[in-house]
Amino acid sequence: MTTGHAQAATQPASRLELISVNNNGAQGDNDSDVAALSADGRFFAFASIADNLVPNDNNVSSDVFIRDRVNRTTERVSVGPNGVEGDANSGFLDGLGGVSISADGRFVAFRSFSDRLTPDGNPNFNEHIYVRDRQTGSIERIDVASDGSIAAGFACDIAISADGRFVAFDTDAGNLVPGDGDDAFDVFVRDRLAGTTEGITTRVPTDTFTGNSFVSSISADGRWVAFQSNDPTLAHNDRNGFFQDAFVFDRKTSVLHVVSVSTSGVQSDNDSFN
Repeated sequence: MTTGHAQAATQPASRLELISVNNNGAQGDNDSDVAALSADGRFFAFASIADNLVPNDNNVSSDVFIRDRVNRTTERVSVGPNGVEGDANSGFLDGLGGVSISADGRFVAFRSFSDRLTPDGNPNFNEHIYVRDRQTGSIERIDVASDGSIAAGFACDIAISADGRFVAFDTDAGNLVPGDGDDAFDVFVRDRLAGTTEGITTRVPTDTFTGNSFVSSISADGRWVAFQSNDPTLAHNDRNGFFQDAFVFDRKTSVLHVVSVSTSGVQSDNDSFN
């Protein structure tokens, strides 16, 4: 069996660097995946099942790590208060958007099943979104309603803005914003500073399943959110039915743009992905 590892290519020497290593440079002893890089390329976030990247990794689960390419150190970030390790998978090695990192590497967003990351645990044992502040050591759950209610569903993809203030994510929870009763995956943005959660694909209240939406990315300032969706009610005069389209939503003007179109504006005739 082959073992996957996280790697980075550097310029101008074009040297390939192995990232999934411990402080002594020893290669991880199991798979690593779902990587994210800080703006300057110094900090590299990734998930791994390896248990030799940091000391006392005994949870037999995937964890999220940060590799500092300057200081050549590896740090586990999917831990709770006082460094208590998670008791379930974090990050996940499924090729989805399991980790995201702010421009300066301070904030790391990831998803986890663990109930040891926050004081209130994981009362509904769903997959939730968290942000770790590497400077203060604090961690917070992101997939919550504006009143603090925990998402009653599974979260999947994540994207964090450059300064770490805004986190875009998707979940099938129907209790984050009013009128979301269709049991579909929808896209949301959490403003960590204001403590509010905004629905992006839930602008039209519905109790009938219309399609799933999954976040792709968020702009540096948090204004623009890119996502993919097979919901035919999002695009005006949708002509390809349940084929998946690519969208960009402007949070400042509340205008939704279909971007998977030709130069003349003709909608794509098949699926579009992130």
